[in-house]
Amino acid sequence: MDMISGSCLCGRVEFSVQDAFVYSGYCHCSLCRKASGASGTAIGGIPKALFSIKKGEQHLKKFSRSKESVSCFCRQCGSMLYGEKPATGMVHVRYGA
Repeated sequence: MDMISGSCLCGRVEFSVQDAFVYSGYCHCSLCRKASGASGTAIGGIPKALFSIKKGEQHLKKFSRSKESVSCFCRQCGSMLYGEKPATGMVHVRYGA
């Protein structure tokens, strides 16, 4: 299975994910609009077991924006990297990262 890499803007946090996304889309919910400052966010859903932080876990900040969603971003540069969905065990990878 192919691996895809991503990182934050400053490069302190790096992640990898298997190229086995279950779904993808463009979320337009009010929380994604506020978090991104744009009309929405392009994401891909993947089981958490197929996602891993490769570098800089100590630079991650997590924010519980609702009971269904935890936003994960770099505390240094503020790049939004992914969202955790605790109820489903999924991770929403931000395609821009």
